[in-house]
Amino acid sequence: MIGDGFLGRFEAHVVEYPDKVAFIFLGDGERESARLHYGELRERALTLADHLAVRCPVGERALLMFPFGPDFIIAFLACLYSGVIAVPVHLPHPRRRDIRIGGIVADCAPRMVLTNRATRSRLAERLAQDAGLGNDHYLAIDDLPETVQRRRFTPTTEIDPNQIAFLQYTSGSTLSPRGVCVTHAMLAVNQAMIQEKMGTHRGTVYVSWLPTHHDMGLIGDTLNPLWCGGYAVKLPPAAFIQHPRRWLLATSNWGGTIIGGPNFAFDLCRHRISAEQWREFDLRSLEICYCGAEPIRVETIAGFLSVAEAAGFQPETFGTCYGLAEATLFVVGRKGLRTLAVASDHFHNHRISSPDVDAEALSLVSSGFPTAACDVAIVDPESARRAPPDCVGEIWVSGEHVAQRYWTWTEAGQTVFDGRLDDGRRYLRTGDLGFIHDGELFVTGRIKDLIIIRGRNIYPQDLEHVAQAAHPVLRACSGAAFAIERDGQEDVCLVHESLRIAGREQRAEAQDAVRRAIVEMFEIPVRDVIVVPPGRLPMTTSGKVQRSKSREWYLSGKFVDSANVGEV
Repeated sequence: MIGDGFLGRFEAHVVEYPDKVAFIFLGDGERESARLHYGELRERALTLADHLAVRCPVGERALLMFPFGPDFIIAFLACLYSGVIAVPVHLPHPRRRDIRIGGIVADCAPRMVLTNRATRSRLAERLAQDAGLGNDHYLAIDDLPETVQRRRFTPTTEIDPNQIAFLQYTSGSTLSPRGVCVTHAMLAVNQAMIQEKMGTHRGTVYVSWLPTHHDMGLIGDTLNPLWCGGYAVKLPPAAFIQHPRRWLLATSNWGGTIIGGPNFAFDLCRHRISAEQWREFDLRSLEICYCGAEPIRVETIAGFLSVAEAAGFQPETFGTCYGLAEATLFVVGRKGLRTLAVASDHFHNHRISSPDVDAEALSLVSSGFPTAACDVAIVDPESARRAPPDCVGEIWVSGEHVAQRYWTWTEAGQTVFDGRLDDGRRYLRTGDLGFIHDGELFVTGRIKDLIIIRGRNIYPQDLEHVAQAAHPVLRACSGAAFAIERDGQEDVCLVHESLRIAGREQRAEAQDAVRRAIVEMFEIPVRDVIVVPPGRLPMTTSGKVQRSKSREWYLSGKFVDSANVGEV
């Protein structure tokens, strides 16, 4: 029945308080442009669901491609009600080819594209070139009549919990995107996990700029408010990137109780909000401010806390979490910050121990505890056996929130979901590295990104962090370190974006500074350092650097052309 899952929770809230606000949208990042109440959201979603039933059979796919505003969440809920499989996708650039969207279309073969009237014309032209979609695929939801002859969907409508609710495409290769099959049951289990660890409730007020087509922005900051009965204040992602103060200003103005994002969001707030602006905010309403990244940097958190204190931010409200699309979203989390000092030399050999007095130490941040619904194992990726205690290995995850497959089956793709340990239980191989200490998960990096130089395991994010601090002209969280093989051995290369004010001379100084800093810190040579203008490094839609793509671009010579650009 519908009452057993996500839609059932939503329906219960509608019955109890139909006039309560569900979403407030700040179109320019500061002023309210639209809002949705619970009852209104349900009616508009059900009306669209009736229209979808006429045009799109159950199980067919629909791309959801909307500009910022209420239309996306209306369309997403309509798909859940009608049995159409929603496929959230970013809007393509109006002038540049988007091979990622072409790959998604080729993978899931959508029956239609849901959008609005204002976006349809430019979408049709763009996707005709990038994905071969014809005009008959599009449905502008604001062109539909407000009523239909017959209401097909009611709170008693049967919904199979194992039915696929939506496809969440991962931020991996643009040429071979993988759509995670998320069922109604998985969604409900994961929402309960988020509520348990983050403590969300009917008084919760999310304030978020995270894009709704991304798993963190969708499962966490868009759907969890509807699960717990709270509401969300939404900002366009670009509004936050342009002026990070808008995020905290909205939190202050609307009494936000939960905010969060990856490392770079907190670095932006630290570096681009003035001391005077910090004093204008009042962040005492926050119950939790979470960082969801892999791994979480203690320097990032410490820097944010040092400036946020002026706004009344309480350090104990800072929380951490870890998740991935293949597990719907959430895996572990905690309220409050916990760090662990480990011996540097042992850590680089995948062993965890306390540092000796006067020995070099690293400070690592816990991502949190799993809930009872989730089992997390640390596994030796070579032997596929549990790693010894306090050893770094691959993070494997099992639970009812974990997907069974990608939309398109491939042998290589299916191995991700078919990890088996001695107990016979099925696990998701995350590809992330980490260890468990006192029951808490510490994420340390990615298997495929690990750099091995002269037998030493070096994490690219450590190189990137040292490089970023080497010269003031380098942008925060905008570097990619990777290894290339030449003459039978691996060499380190690094590409980093500069600030917009940087000219050629400053970029050359930064290159030399990065080389010196890495040699001094890691005692390894650097084959190449390239400093490029802002916006030239490949990023995921959630703002994470794509190291493997950066390596491809480096080998193809693409960064050399970028670095030769004049004053920027």
